Amino acid sequence: MPIEPTENKGDLTGQRSFPVGERTMKNTLINELLNNFNELPEDKKHQVIAYINQLKNSAPTGASGQDLLKLAGTLEKNDAAEMKAAIEEGCEQVDPHGW
Repeated sequence: MPIEPTENKGDLTGQRSFPVGERTMKNTLINELLNNFNELPEDKKHQVIAYINQLKNSAPTGASGQDLLKLAGTLEKNDAAEMKAAIEEGCEQVDPHGW
């Protein structure tokens, strides 16, 4: 959960005050990020924002361990054997010209 500033003053220079008692946002990492960001030309700032959005959207998603446990024991032995054979057949071959 992001920490919201108590006041929204200034630009991205780190000159905002954050609630006392919560993690202080005036740490070196945030200050370094904001200082470097502010030194960039406008077009580079847009690239940074696009990259941040790309990173946020590339977070891995999938089933939780709890959801996967519900499937435990549901695979038939014959199906498992077929899958294993297909994996061994298709994945254990090296194509020296494949790269």
